[in-house]
Amino acid sequence: MPRTLRHRLALLLVALTPLAALAQPAPPKPADPALLAELDRDIWQPFIKAFAERDAEGYIALHSPALVRGMGDMKRVETYAPWRQNTLAMFKRLAERDVRPAIRFRFLERIAGAEAASERGIYEFTATDAKGEVRRFYGKFHVIARKEHGRWKIAVDYDSSEGGTIDEASFRAAHAMDDYAKY
Repeated sequence: MPRTLRHRLALLLVALTPLAALAQPAPPKPADPALLAELDRDIWQPFIKAFAERDAEGYIALHSPALVRGMGDMKRVETYAPWRQNTLAMFKRLAERDVRPAIRFRFLERIAGAEAASERGIYEFTATDAKGEVRRFYGKFHVIARKEHGRWKIAVDYDSSEGGTIDEASFRAAHAMDDYAKY
């Protein structure tokens, strides 16, 4: 190879090296534990409490009026008003049938910025009837939250059992809510 061609190729490589560095994806940055603690305080802990107390209004208050709710198993999407009506009816049925609900969450991913967050995980919903019989249901969820007036609210909520494949093992394999080092 002639010397001038080699020299030009070397110059081209030197010129492109900084561009190659820019093309490398940045390593993921860990979630800010303070933001995750805010999400737990504003959404997840009151969510668990509202179900345990069959507090429909408390549960509804965790959601943005701009809510979009996707239900994969039912192949349905709802906006706030119909979702609110259906939620009130669900809590009423639980009370009428004397069913004690409980819900727990474990997480696969928690990404949070100052104004918006994306959280994916597995939930375990337990329904204990008046006779003490317990039924458990599992599903995968993805919640997008936004800060509204200084508090986190659920803006988008999607869940699915993924054809019944989400189970107790899926739940146990996910990370505890307060295990902030995992995110």
